[in-house]
Amino acid sequence: MTFAKIEDQVGMERGQEPPPGVLGRIGLVAARRFRTTVLLWLVLVAGLGALAPQVTSVLAGAGWQASGSQSVQVRDLVDRHFGGTGSTAIQVVVHADGSVADPAARAVLAKATGLLQANRSVAEVIQPRPGLTVSADGHT
Repeated sequence: MTFAKIEDQVGMERGQEPPPGVLGRIGLVAARRFRTTVLLWLVLVAGLGALAPQVTSVLAGAGWQASGSQSVQVRDLVDRHFGGTGSTAIQVVVHADGSVADPAARAVLAKATGLLQANRSVAEVIQPRPGLTVSADGHT
């Protein structure tokens, strides 16, 4: 099919541009009424800026939690009763051939603790606790 036949089917003459689509028409209006467009954007930004302080209270937990839900209650209980080793904690696992109380394992734990404490993204480092974070066989 030739271009001339396509033009005939669409009803266009040679050299005539097709009419702009929706976005093209919006762009033309925005360009023709530049000051009005800028004023509307400034009003929109100011309005959203005025609402911004309220967003943090509406989106508790960065919007990723349903405050008062059972899962949030359980997470709070775990944090309260397990000394900060709950859902937001990073678990670093060290396994020793002997006991984690052996000098070699303690040296590895001390090095890992130092590396974690030096990291500004880590708020707190909790040492291994027998019965809580140390396995029953004492190897992990």
